[in-house]
Amino acid sequence: MSGASAAPDECHDVRAHFDAVFTQLLPALYRRSRSLSAARDLAEDAVHDTYLKLSARPRSLLGHSHPYAYACRALLSVTRDAWRRERRMVPTGELEAGPTGFEEGPDARLAELMALRLLRSLTERQAQAVILVDIEGHTLDEAARRLGLHRGTVAQLRRRALESLRDKTEAESKDLGPAHRPRG
Repeated sequence: MSGASAAPDECHDVRAHFDAVFTQLLPALYRRSRSLSAARDLAEDAVHDTYLKLSARPRSLLGHSHPYAYACRALLSVTRDAWRRERRMVPTGELEAGPTGFEEGPDARLAELMALRLLRSLTERQAQAVILVDIEGHTLDEAARRLGLHRGTVAQLRRRALESLRDKTEAESKDLGPAHRPRG
């Protein structure tokens, strides 16, 4: 029976030790987080989320040979997750009520559906590069800034995407026969 009462004390000791170690790391983690986040409140949220992530398994931090490096890695992971969530979110106030595609005629709607189908065949990053540069008209530098990538990476993603799209459309043209091939 004495072993059963030791377990809660041991958990409490681990939790108290974890909190002490994490508290020592807080000033450095806040500095690191501010260098990763544009807004101070986002940096504080990231450190808080890092605490929650690490506190789920306190022994991982405590048993690590470099607790600060381990905590920084967790902070970076939390920050990246937040960036990904924000990129997927679209503020409802900024949505434009434009033409639905049917107003421009069935040919325009068919072209739009074909473009969407082709874009879905690409990786997410390739599709983002093509949409930003070729559809929305951004420069490679602007697209790189928006995606948080290097300009060369965006150029490479776009090149591979366009090659893939070209191959797919050529293969589909061959399958359809000469009557359906684009002229010119």
